[in-house]
Amino acid sequence: MHTTLFLLSGDAKTILTAHALPEDTIVQPFSERELTQPLMVRKRFLETKGRIFFGTKVLHLQRYRLMLKLFLFLSGKSRAAILDESGKRENYSLLRFIFVDIWKLLVEIIASAFIVLKTYLELESLQRAKKCEANQRCRKTQF
Repeated sequence: MHTTLFLLSGDAKTILTAHALPEDTIVQPFSERELTQPLMVRKRFLETKGRIFFGTKVLHLQRYRLMLKLFLFLSGKSRAAILDESGKRENYSLLRFIFVDIWKLLVEIIASAFIVLKTYLELESLQRAKKCEANQRCRKTQF
C-alpha cells in the first residue's frame, strides 16, 4: 500500500521519523495557495492511492485544517491524518467529519458572514454620516 505525505511546512524527514512512516513514503509539496483551486485539489486527492498524510511543522498552528478535511470528504477519502514534527497527530475520519467537523466549518462560515455583514452596515452608516456632514443638510433631532 502506498503512503503519501503532502508537505505543508516543516521537514519531511523529521515528520516521517516522528510518526514511523515507511521510508518509501511519497513526499509531495502542498501549498495553502492550492486551496484556492478546489477542482485541482480534489483531482490531486482522487489520484492519490493508499494512505494520505499531511505534514506540518506545528499542528496547532496549521491553518485550513477544516478545509483540508472538506476536500478529503469531497474526494471520497475515508481516512487521513495531519502530522507534525513533534509527533502530534490529528486524524481525519469520514464519520467524525460528518458529525463534528462539518458543523464547525458551518459555524465558521456563519460567523464570517456575520462579521462581513456587520462591517458593511457600519461602513454604510459612516458614509451616510459623512455625506450628511458635507452637505450640512442634517437635522438633529432633540428629545
